[in-house]
Amino acid sequence: TMQFYYNKSADYKIPVASTQKLLTAVLICQAGGLDEELVIPKEVYSVEPTVVGVKPGEKYTRRQILTGLLVRSGNDLAATLAIDNAGSVEAFAEKMNLYAKALGMENSNFKNPHGLPAEGQYSTARDIALAAFEAYQIPDIREIVKLRKYDFVFNSGKVYELYNTNKVLSSMDSCNGMKTGFTYAAGNCLVSSASENGQDRIAVVLKSYRPAVYTDSQKLLEWALALEIEKPEVEGEEEPEAGGESASAANETKPTHAETVALR
Repeated sequence: TMQFYYNKSADYKIPVASTQKLLTAVLICQAGGLDEELVIPKEVYSVEPTVVGVKPGEKYTRRQILTGLLVRSGNDLAATLAIDNAGSVEAFAEKMNLYAKALGMENSNFKNPHGLPAEGQYSTARDIALAAFEAYQIPDIREIVKLRKYDFVFNSGKVYELYNTNKVLSSMDSCNGMKTGFTYAAGNCLVSSASENGQDRIAVVLKSYRPAVYTDSQKLLEWALALEIEKPEVEGEEEPEAGGESASAANETKPTHAETVALR
């Protein structure tokens, strides 16, 4: 089960960039066949960066593509998985929306699997926390999002070293994932998770900036890990002393949206 500990503007509808790839990953894992091969579609040529650089006609396992998606955030990999799963990006987005509603994500509307800007696409910190909670239950995703580096081997034999941009993985020993995101509209976003002494926590920070998105996420996780598990949801009280524009920011010149979740 999950328990919300702290939120700020958690139901405000905004772009969430690549953090929505967690929902994409959930759908792909639930479909199964991760170790089966897929064929890269021609549509990858029209996908905007960040891209890993796979080419139409190449073959990879879904696990390879999923790992590259979550570690390096390749938008071409997101499109590949979506088309493989549903036949088109649009059809996959419909599946995302149906599943989001089933999870209780009441303030989200997805247009693509990767989070690139699209008219009418939005989510909230609370909804992304629900998606992250679902992703956290899947062992395959848990194993991937904790990786700091992944060697993506192209069909040609060339190796592309993919580095995880979640800096909390290296700054906080108990951090074990999850997903970064950035667009100019969404700002810097981070879903981060941590496990310590049998307690699991997830923090969502959206519409932030660097380096605050990392430092604030870590402070939220550390604060939440120190709480008693029975503590009820906090609405702006006893918040962690984070800087920048995160959940507990003193400087509120721009909207920032955060949610901190406990799992038990």
